[in-house]
Amino acid sequence: LEAQVVWAALVVTGEGRIDQTSAMGKVLSGVGSLGRKHHTPVIAIGGSLGPGADKVYDAGITAVADIVDRPMTLADAMEQGAELLERAAGRTARMLQAGMLLSESINHTKTAKLCVLIYFIKPPITKIAPINALINPHTSGAFISLADK
Repeated sequence: LEAQVVWAALVVTGEGRIDQTSAMGKVLSGVGSLGRKHHTPVIAIGGSLGPGADKVYDAGITAVADIVDRPMTLADAMEQGAELLERAAGRTARMLQAGMLLSESINHTKTAKLCVLIYFIKPPITKIAPINALINPHTSGAFISLADK
């Protein structure tokens, strides 16, 4: 696996349920460690996200996604697993495409500042935090949500 991660531009892996135990010596932590070692982003797709799922970021996972896109029973999710996984993979690919377009836009326009607007009707959230390190070390910017403005 390591020889393949060395040459991969992106690794996609998964687990039935991603939670705090996923970062404790399970497949995700091993794949994440290899990704971190070789500077290869790793996306984990899970059947669901449980408590402590964010712990996998410390194990080298770059991003997580779950396949369930609406309320449903576990039995329904398992029955529709292939279809749900296909749709989740499509959504993930579109997010990657958006990131690539964003990077291209930043590099093309030489934007000095970057502002990302996130708007949620519920719950109302206003937050400003630096995102420059996450996007491009040559830009500065803020994460801004104007939900209650």
